[in-house]
Amino acid sequence: MRRQPLVLIVGFALAAPVSLAQERTGGMEARPPPSSKAWVKLCETPAMASNDFFGKAQVIGAKTCLTHHERLDGTSGMVLVAAAVRQTGGRQHLTVMVPAGVQQAPGVRVYIYPSSLWERVQKKEQLQKRDEGRVGVLNLKYTLCHAGGCTAETDATPELIADLKSNAGLMIFVIRSGQPIAFPIPLSGFREAYEGPPVDSERYHEARNELLRKIRDRQKQGERKQSEQPGR
Repeated sequence: MRRQPLVLIVGFALAAPVSLAQERTGGMEARPPPSSKAWVKLCETPAMASNDFFGKAQVIGAKTCLTHHERLDGTSGMVLVAAAVRQTGGRQHLTVMVPAGVQQAPGVRVYIYPSSLWERVQKKEQLQKRDEGRVGVLNLKYTLCHAGGCTAETDATPELIADLKSNAGLMIFVIRSGQPIAFPIPLSGFREAYEGPPVDSERYHEARNELLRKIRDRQKQGERKQSEQPGR
């Protein structure tokens, strides 16, 4: 596993990851068929100017594949966190997207956990000093912010791809309102999605849109119930 940070981030919270605040907004993983995994691979060749899922302009005529994971806010339908390996023209990048409003400096810190440590992190157990050498660390700079969130990326080297295939989870750390926020992302299914064929893009987007519709309907029902309460 690669240990060396790609960019030195001065002043980032250095406490053990499990001690930092975690996002608690009731996220929902978007898992539309035909893939039942947390990761899904989509490939497209744009015929006209467009942006990809992360808001990045796509090259017309160039095939682009995204092996990605996303988690949606179960109340608003907004993306809480997303990560992807983008493959275009022989180049690969690791991209993450977090909600808008994050502090641009110091950027995004990504921890890569092996299976045994990932289980402990999920249980909110404090890791020992000796465990630090088993955790991969990446530091990413923001490249774009838009209505859907802020994205950060770095080159996805063969070593990084191997880490993603062989480890159990990522913890994405950002700073918002002066406080560190953590977003966990499981790596279960990454290898299969990355190495396997892409899913049907049309079916995927149809299923995703249906999920968003259900979230909006549930939100409207909640607002209607509140308006019907006595005294309103």
